[in-house]
Amino acid sequence: MESRRALRVINSVAPIRIVDNGGWTDTWFAGHGKIFNIGVYPYAEVQIEVFPAAGEKERVIIEAENYGDRYAVTPEQGIWNKHPLLEAAIHYMKIPAGLSLHVTIYSEAPAGASTGTSAAVSVALIGALDRLTPGRMTPHEVAIAAHHVEMNMLHLQCGIQDQLCSAFGGINYIEMRIKELENEGPESPRLEALRGTAEKSRDAVYEGNFSAFGKAMIENTDAQTRLHPDLVSADALKVIGIAKNHGALGWKVNGAGGLGGSVSILTGDVSGVKRSMIREIQEADPLFQCIPIYLSRFGLRTWEASA
Repeated sequence: MESRRALRVINSVAPIRIVDNGGWTDTWFAGHGKIFNIGVYPYAEVQIEVFPAAGEKERVIIEAENYGDRYAVTPEQGIWNKHPLLEAAIHYMKIPAGLSLHVTIYSEAPAGASTGTSAAVSVALIGALDRLTPGRMTPHEVAIAAHHVEMNMLHLQCGIQDQLCSAFGGINYIEMRIKELENEGPESPRLEALRGTAEKSRDAVYEGNFSAFGKAMIENTDAQTRLHPDLVSADALKVIGIAKNHGALGWKVNGAGGLGGSVSILTGDVSGVKRSMIREIQEADPLFQCIPIYLSRFGLRTWEASA
């Protein structure tokens, strides 16, 4: 496929998500959700080279750069083995007849960081594939499609906040109605505490009150611990302890928490103190690393380059 000249080259990027205050309340058991989150760089990146089909059955080559995987799939087959999220999204978007694709996916966000990277990848991939047909999906439609692929096609338990953050970018406050909670009910005090941090985060950012925002981050992390103590791991507590000693304003264990993952830290405005904190964190464990981030003012973006 690569020896031929591409008809089109489609590119897309979508941000990952941090500081998901109110996380867990966007899942099926919570009844209703209130989420605050922030879309940031590093992005998930997708590039699609579009070729005329030459009668081959396996019309799509997937190159998952981060995993060193390159393999061919039949988009209509409906069997997802190696990278199910990618293969199911391609199947869902129905590649037009007469075309074959070389799809390259890459992200600088490390795997397992609990920053919604899989959602960012599926949003970027669906957004890029959308350019193959007339008309354009809205960001909301792309987010819903990405969520559908995970929940209904792959039967994975996931909320909707990550897909929405990747589709829209920026700083988000999201309210949603979901199915009813099974045991404690949607008014569970533990879930209500999480919802409350989303509202506090929204209000603090509107006011430009970073101290209040930091307190909301801490409240959310404490509420995660009350859901289950293992959601805030020993490694996360070590990082939080160092941040505390350096006068950080707030900290949030990203995503669902548990082993691995990442912690977002809100520091004060003295750059030297921040750099000192980062050095001490990285010296505390050779596996700890700082991920450079910046606010993504936009969500999903797609464009075409000359072939």
